[in-house]
Amino acid sequence: MQMNKLIAVSAAALMLSSVCISCTSKKEKGSSSESAAEITTVKEETDPVGKERVDINDYITSGTPAPALWRAYDPETGNELYLMGTIHVVSEDTFPLPDYIMEAYDKCDGIAVEYDINTLQSDFSLMQEYLMGMVYTDGTTIKDHISEETYEKAKACLKDMGFYNSLLDSYMPGFWLSQIEASALLDIDNMTSEGVDSTFISYAENDGKEVVSIETLQIQTQAVTGFSDELADYMLSETVDEYGSADELAEEFAQQYNSWASGDIDALATLYTHHWCNYVPTLEDKLLAGRQCVLIQLVRSQFVIVAEQADAVVGVCMGGINHDGKAPVVELWKDDYERTFAAATERAKTADPALEGSLFGDWRELQKADRFIASGSPYGESELNLFMVEPWLKGQGVGHAMFEQMRALLREGGATRFFLMTDTASDFEYYERHGMHLIERYPDDPDDPDCWAALMYGGDL
Repeated sequence: MQMNKLIAVSAAALMLSSVCISCTSKKEKGSSSESAAEITTVKEETDPVGKERVDINDYITSGTPAPALWRAYDPETGNELYLMGTIHVVSEDTFPLPDYIMEAYDKCDGIAVEYDINTLQSDFSLMQEYLMGMVYTDGTTIKDHISEETYEKAKACLKDMGFYNSLLDSYMPGFWLSQIEASALLDIDNMTSEGVDSTFISYAENDGKEVVSIETLQIQTQAVTGFSDELADYMLSETVDEYGSADELAEEFAQQYNSWASGDIDALATLYTHHWCNYVPTLEDKLLAGRQCVLIQLVRSQFVIVAEQADAVVGVCMGGINHDGKAPVVELWKDDYERTFAAATERAKTADPALEGSLFGDWRELQKADRFIASGSPYGESELNLFMVEPWLKGQGVGHAMFEQMRALLREGGATRFFLMTDTASDFEYYERHGMHLIERYPDDPDDPDCWAALMYGGDL
């Protein structure tokens, strides 16, 4: 069992670890009369010899950050709310974030974050309260709550890092966890604890916007201290083992960062494979085909609507406005698209016809779409590029809601008509039921009226 402890740690805990490490001072022996809440960990003046260092950029593969952004809109009041996941520790190359994120921020009157860690960092009384919440007050120490083996292992780890002080024994395992993680981060180059939430708090403060903390300081404390003794023992032991190597930590962080920065393309790719790629035998090839086909559409879609249920992606609808006889190119996805297209091209050299068709079937359909856009047809003003919903949700209104919302977005973009590409293996009659009409049929075999065919439909917005 492997746990993503770095993500699970609260925003305040990561900020606290960074503060404790960056603000440490050499303590003289015999200073044990000071209260535990007033003690920061002790950093030795000399770093361990031969300490391994790695560069986080060697592990990050996501290219330009493109985190998922959701928009909730109330048509009656005109109010809108944007939702974006954050990550507390980022690469130094993360900022600035792309325009679509900053444009959403500019529209908003304020921001709501997990906890305003910038205020916590600058308010000594709040910091004292937070520290005291992680100190045992019942006369016990950490040695009474975890096994001797785990205690000695964690103590040796902190000593090796130059951070152990006997007063740490008064603190709960969650504090030890954050110290070990934060000190291990110091061995990774090009990383910063100025995370996404902290950065946007600073933006809001500078711009005079309201900052709302969703959680209280007590909830933040409980996120660090609310483990059972058994779970705390396990997590601390695993943390010491896992973070003994800087490259292991860098790899784990990069996996989390890549998921955040990529907007979770794999979730969309997996949804795609639930509809198509039926004849692709291996999961690896299915995922490649799914990523290829999703990115082909993302790179020409200014609008993306995602439906989620129980934290799972269950539907997506993508569309774009065309100008001067050309489909748009969304720079945000261009690097990922080009890398995936190159990988798909290489794989296609040794692929069977079924896999090659899964990799490039949509791409060939888009060549037809591009010629139609260039023809000057009024239906070429805009395009619905990709529309899919989990099959088990059919008839529950999810697809209809996304379809109508996409039409509204295309209208807001200035278009009056739109078109889409589908095929006879899909539920093309859905579009006829929604007022669209067949523009063109592209059969595989012109002499066989029953063969598979690509279809182009057009309609009014």
